Amino acid sequence: MSTDSRTLERQTPDWVRSRQRRFMVGLHVPDYDQVPEYVEYEKAGFAPILTNMDARAFVHDLKEAHVQVFYFYNKCHMGNSYYPSRHPAAHIHSALKGRDLFGELTEACRSEGIVPAAVYEFSDYRIIRDRPEWCHRVPARPGKAIDITDAAEGSRVGGACLNGPYGEYALTQAIETARDYPIEGYYVDFLGFFGFEDWRCPICGPRFREAFGFDFTGIENLTHAQYVQYLDWRYAEYDVYARRMRDAIHEVRPGVAFVHNMHGYREAPGLQTWKLVEQNCEFATGDLFHLRSGALHLSWALRGYAGASRGLPAEALLDSLVCVGGDYMTPKALDSYRAELWTCRSVNAATCTSILANVDGSWPRDVIALTRKVYEEQQAYEPWLAGMEPVATVGLVRSQNTTQRRPARGNQPQGPNPHAMDFEGWAQVLVASHQLWDVAQDFQLTPEYLRRFRVLVLPNAACLSDAECAAVGSFVRGGGRLIATGETSLFDENGSARADFALGEVMGVRYVDAQDDNRKHLSLDDPELRPSDPWVGASLFFSAGQWGVTMLPGARALGRIFVKPRVSLGNAMVPTELSGLVSHTFGEGTAWYCAGLPGAQYRGYGEDTQRRLMALLLKKAVGEEAPVVVEAPATVEVFAHRQTGRDHLVVNLVNWVTGVSRSAGEAAGRGGPNTLPNRFDEVAEMPPARDVKVLLRPPQGRRVSAVRRAPGGDALALAPAGGAAQVVLDRVGVHAMLVVEYADAGR
Repeated sequence: MSTDSRTLERQTPDWVRSRQRRFMVGLHVPDYDQVPEYVEYEKAGFAPILTNMDARAFVHDLKEAHVQVFYFYNKCHMGNSYYPSRHPAAHIHSALKGRDLFGELTEACRSEGIVPAAVYEFSDYRIIRDRPEWCHRVPARPGKAIDITDAAEGSRVGGACLNGPYGEYALTQAIETARDYPIEGYYVDFLGFFGFEDWRCPICGPRFREAFGFDFTGIENLTHAQYVQYLDWRYAEYDVYARRMRDAIHEVRPGVAFVHNMHGYREAPGLQTWKLVEQNCEFATGDLFHLRSGALHLSWALRGYAGASRGLPAEALLDSLVCVGGDYMTPKALDSYRAELWTCRSVNAATCTSILANVDGSWPRDVIALTRKVYEEQQAYEPWLAGMEPVATVGLVRSQNTTQRRPARGNQPQGPNPHAMDFEGWAQVLVASHQLWDVAQDFQLTPEYLRRFRVLVLPNAACLSDAECAAVGSFVRGGGRLIATGETSLFDENGSARADFALGEVMGVRYVDAQDDNRKHLSLDDPELRPSDPWVGASLFFSAGQWGVTMLPGARALGRIFVKPRVSLGNAMVPTELSGLVSHTFGEGTAWYCAGLPGAQYRGYGEDTQRRLMALLLKKAVGEEAPVVVEAPATVEVFAHRQTGRDHLVVNLVNWVTGVSRSAGEAAGRGGPNTLPNRFDEVAEMPPARDVKVLLRPPQGRRVSAVRRAPGGDALALAPAGGAAQVVLDRVGVHAMLVVEYADAGR
C-alpha cells in the first residue's frame, strides 16, 4: 500500500476536517497486582477498581459537553488491556470481570453521534516488569560490555523493542481493535520509547551490526558521521514500523485515521522526525500542554503541527487539568484555558481536551464542566474555523537538523541549544510585536513553500542543505527579505562544517572565525536603529559572544563589535574592525545578518535592548506588506486566515497576560541547582486589552467594505487610513474574532 501524502489525503476521513472539538480520557488504571494495597482501601470504604465506570453515562456527559471525537485506550501505560484481546501476552484488566469496556465505550459513542478513536500505549510498565526479555538493556556505564542474557548483570531494563515480540504484540492488538470495533481513529503514544544513547538488544544489535559493520556501544563511541548515520537508521526503524502498523490497520478497516503523539515538539535525538508524520499520519498531533510548558511554546509548536499536516487541521492535546507537581485532579483556570484553546484553533489545529479517570472508574465532573464551558463558547464560531488557510508575512525557521546534527562533544545534543534559544527569542518578539508569522521546518525550505512569506528569519540555523540554501537564495533574489544570525548555513544538513557560509553571498558576509565570548558588545551605528531617547542604550550585550565575519563588497555595516580588554578595566570596551550587524542587497531583496544571537540573549535574559533591535529589524523587513497591523499590549497575539471558497479574511486576537512567557517547554514546577522552578501563572479572569487598533490592508484592487465581529455579525466603524481601513475594539477579553469583507476597489 502506498504511503505518499496524496494517498493519505484521499483516505482521510471526514471527521479530521469537520470535527474539531475532541476529548481523551487517560485510562491508566492499575490492576490489583500492581496496587495490592488497594484491597485495604476498599476495606476502608473505597469503591473497587473500575466499578464506577459507566460507559454510557460517561459518553453522554461528553455529548452534553459538545465533544465530537472521543479517544480512549485499548491498552494503557500500566500495560492493561480494556478489551478481550486474544494475544497470549495481553493482560486484560482483571477488575473488568469479563466486561468489554472498550467495546462499551465504542458503542456509546456510536449511539451519541461521537466519533470513536482508540489510543494505544507503547510505554508499557507491565511488559518491562513481566517480560524483560522483550526489552532493550541499558548498560549501567556507557560502553561497558554486558551479558544481555543476564537481566541483572550491569544493566537495567529499557523500553520494549519494536523489532521483537513486543512489536508483533502491538501489531496484533492494533489489528484486533480495528477489525472488531467500528473505530475511526488509531492514536499511538510513545512509539519507539526505548534507549537512544546506549542500549543492548539481541534483535536490534545484529541489525545495527549488519548496517554498520560493528557493534553498537553507545553514541559516545561513534564518530560524528557514524552518529548521523545512526540517527537516520533509528528514524528509519520507526518509520518502517509505523507504516507496518498503519497498513495493517487499513487492511482490516480502510480509512481509519492513524496518528502519533509528537509529545510537545520533541526534538530529542532518536525519538521521531516530521517524516514520520508526513509519510504515515493523517495529521500532526501531540500532548502539547501536558506539563504547562509555557504559552510561547504552545504558540510556535502549534504552528509547527499545522505546517506538518499538509493543509489538514492539526491537533493538540491540551489537558484541562493543571498537571503540575503531580496534580491530575484540579481543573485549569477558565481564562487561561480559554486562551490555550483559542491559540490552538487560530492556527488551524483541533483541540483535544483531556482528563484522567479515577481508579474506581469515575470521572471528575468539574473538569468535564470546564470542557463544556469552553466548547460551548467555541461552537458559535465554527463557521469561520472551517477550511482554514493561515496567512503569514514572516516565516521563522525551526531546524531539526541543527538541533540534532550540529557537532557536539560525545555526540551529545547542545544544551541549551543555541538554535532553539535564538528561535524562541525571535518567536517571543514576533508574538509581542503582533506580526503574522508561521513556523517553517527545514524540510519546508523549498521555493514553493517560501512563496507564502515576505520575510524569512533563520535564527542560528547552522545545518542547512545545499538545496535549502539555494531555495533561500532564490527567495531573496526574487524580492524576499532575510534576517539571519550566528552560524546560519555554516554546516550542511548532516553537520559537516563548510569553509564559509553557504548563504554568505546572500547575507553579504564571509566567515572569519568562531563565536568568541570576548566579543560581548555590539554598538549600533545606523541612525535608523540607534535609539532617539537618550536613556535607551545604543549597545547590545551578548553573553556568549559573537562570530567573526568580514563584509562583502556592497554590504553595509549597521553595527560594530567591541571587546573587553584582556586586563580588567571595569566597563571599558575596545572597538574592533569587525561588523556585528550587516545589511546587504541581493537581487531584488535584502538581507540582514547579526553576528550574535539576539533571540537567544532575549530568551535567556529578557533584555529590552535585544527586543527593540529584533522588533525594528522585523518592521523594516515587513515594510508595508502586512495585511493586518495591530496596536495593542504585548499580551495580544494576532492570527489571520482565509477560508477556502470564501472572499474574506478572518482575524483572531488572543489576549493572554502570560502569553509572552519565555518558557521553552520545560515542566512547570521543576528547578535545577540554585535555580527557581519554572512558573506559569494561571488566570481565572483575563485583564482586558482596551482600545485595540486593527489596521487592515486589502489585496491589490480591493477595498475593505465591512469588518464584522463574530459570531454576532455586528459591523464595526471603519476609519479610512490611506488605501487601508482601521477599526478600534474597545475591549478584548480573552479572544476576539473579526471577519473582514472586501469589494472591488472601484465599487
